[in-house]
Amino acid sequence: HNKSNPQEYKDTNINEPKREGADSGLRFHSTAIHSVNKIDVSASDFSQDSERDPNKPPQRYQCFMEITTKDSKIITCAEHLVPKKLDKFFNEFLTFVQKHASQSLPVFINAKKSEESQNEPDSSLLSIQQWEQEFNPILDYQRMGALSKDSKWHISVINHTFSAIPTYPRQILVPTIISDDHLLKMLHKRSKGRIPALSYYVKTTQVTVSRCAQPMLGVNLQRKPFRKDRKLLDSILSTNQHNTRLLVMDLRPQLNATANKLFRGAGSEKPALYPNCDIRFYDIPNIHVVRQGYEKLKDVINHKLFNASYDQVEKWLQYIKLIMNASNEALQAMFVDKQSVLVHCSDGWDRTAQVCALICVCSDPFYRTLRGLMVLIEREWIQFGHMFHKRTGRSYAKKDSDRSPIFHQFMECIYNLIVQNPTAFEYTEDYLIEILDALYEHKFREFLYNCQKERVCDTNYGNYPSLWDHLQGFKLKFMNPKYQMYPRVLFPDVRPLGTTLWRGFWFRYVPRHFNSYDFDAPLQEMRIHGGSSTTTPKGEQRVGPTLAFSLRSPGDPTTLLSADEYREKIRALTSQLNDAQEELRHFKETKKVEL
Repeated sequence: HNKSNPQEYKDTNINEPKREGADSGLRFHSTAIHSVNKIDVSASDFSQDSERDPNKPPQRYQCFMEITTKDSKIITCAEHLVPKKLDKFFNEFLTFVQKHASQSLPVFINAKKSEESQNEPDSSLLSIQQWEQEFNPILDYQRMGALSKDSKWHISVINHTFSAIPTYPRQILVPTIISDDHLLKMLHKRSKGRIPALSYYVKTTQVTVSRCAQPMLGVNLQRKPFRKDRKLLDSILSTNQHNTRLLVMDLRPQLNATANKLFRGAGSEKPALYPNCDIRFYDIPNIHVVRQGYEKLKDVINHKLFNASYDQVEKWLQYIKLIMNASNEALQAMFVDKQSVLVHCSDGWDRTAQVCALICVCSDPFYRTLRGLMVLIEREWIQFGHMFHKRTGRSYAKKDSDRSPIFHQFMECIYNLIVQNPTAFEYTEDYLIEILDALYEHKFREFLYNCQKERVCDTNYGNYPSLWDHLQGFKLKFMNPKYQMYPRVLFPDVRPLGTTLWRGFWFRYVPRHFNSYDFDAPLQEMRIHGGSSTTTPKGEQRVGPTLAFSLRSPGDPTTLLSADEYREKIRALTSQLNDAQEELRHFKETKKVEL
């Protein structure tokens, strides 16, 4: 923005709200490039008209370059170039992108102040001292009551120099009866040394949620090496006086845990070695399956795939539902059975972060506020070592196997909670979209690294702008006018139609004139499935009765049902399904008595 000549931008239409105290001007939104493709379509591909002159030069729209960004935007450019010039432009552009992407450098960095302005405060940059006062996770633990006199948890400083657990924060909370010497001796019992640490604390009941990585079982299971690890889990159980069992949530499919044991010497807890634990698996797919589903769904939304579009949407929603279902079972154990929970996946920084953070959002109304969500992301994602650098694919690689939209899934889970509880959140979905845009801007320091150790070791860390400071400047934009503080626990709706596709995110770059019939056509006939089983990625059949219905009006098949008619039909079918399940249960009990 050339501020000396503002007339250059007098015709620019910008709907960006002005930040308080900021000078007027444009805010350029940057995003990361996902792929660059050259599109060269012949005239015969557009039309079957036999009268078209084959000697006529190609039209401008038949040859262009297509850029796909990581936030699902598709940009077309260079339509005016002839094929030869387009080839040259495409090769030069691709070489430029690969050259600079291979350096793995941030896009933006705050320029150093001149000598005249060094003493002036910089209101656009949140200093490290301010961060320690406002977003220090230890302050959040104090707010929960985890460090009160009645609590049986304390701060451990074994990782003060990041030498013990490089991917953990400096300070973690562990049970008081466990000494630091014992923690140091059991680091090798968990993958990457990520031992159990406190994630959330319920002050009224002293029920806790802890997080860690998978145990390192080795090839031959022996009882003696696991005594120290079992002692730590028993110490977590001892902090809860209401239940004598610890729920261990392994978020992976059980087959994956078994494969980890064979190839990595890892795996999951065994009931014989951990007799006081209830061990359950939750079948949440790994980063590779999620990445493939994300890419296919993007192709469906952008009208690149026309076959089985609803199948891709259903698979994606199934991934979201699995995360919400795991969180719902943890909430049931915490607030109904008063049972403490231990959550882990493989390394404890992807699926574990999703479920633990979602549990916090559902349990505590503080995390449903604008500032509360910042504190939650800072603690559960940034401090506990979610690999933002790798998961967003910042480093250029032909085989970008570490890239996966794990953080996006968490945001989509919160969106579904907002849809289910529209008045319980202080922020709207625009707040979530703004955070996701910042994720791929490669501008804010919160999302530039893989762990807290990398942030501390980077001498330029304090020069990068802070996302939290940016968001605080636009509070009014993201406020929910219907917000009412809801102090109770939110239990996610995990019924068949409980999750919905986030259209506000997925369709924001789709042109309005684009015909969405190819996407919506498979959605016209939907099915509700009953029973406890669901369709797995391997194609296993569901168990339970099936009810089919049409979303089109019975009087006029060309029109869809209204929202009220749709809800009423859903209620009626849900009631029928509940009656069928009750009859089935009664039938099984009758047969059991007869036998």
